[in-house]
Amino acid sequence: MFGRSLSINLYLPRAFDFDFLPFVSDNIMKLKSINNESDIPFLSNELGVIIADTTLLSDISLVATLRRYLPYLIIHKDIFISKYQILESAVYGADIIVLDASILDFTSFEILFNFASSLGLRVILDFIVCADDNMRSSLDFVMIDRLIF
Repeated sequence: MFGRSLSINLYLPRAFDFDFLPFVSDNIMKLKSINNESDIPFLSNELGVIIADTTLLSDISLVATLRRYLPYLIIHKDIFISKYQILESAVYGADIIVLDASILDFTSFEILFNFASSLGLRVILDFIVCADDNMRSSLDFVMIDRLIF
């Protein structure tokens, strides 16, 4: 919350109070991933969650645009490797961030997770489960509420 107060940000995180159940049917969550503002007019009214994918963009203004004009919960997907990026995501209005386990070791993940939690963000862990070389399955997401050691 300290980072939000320094930036005089009006966007407080909504993910902890958000009820996901109306957007889940048959264990599938209704969400949409977008990576530019031109996709906004084509969003369905039945959505409750939007993934703002800024991994290929040079700035995260998409997150701010979504937060300002739409009532949906915003998941910010990017390549997070520093606390500054997480603070920036919170300031721009993200509710949830995605941390990629394939690029972070456990210590880095723990530091970034704790920092995101201190800002009021929820964290989704993106990782690949490998059973063997012939079979790879990818989980859509795992939401983490707290780390247990």
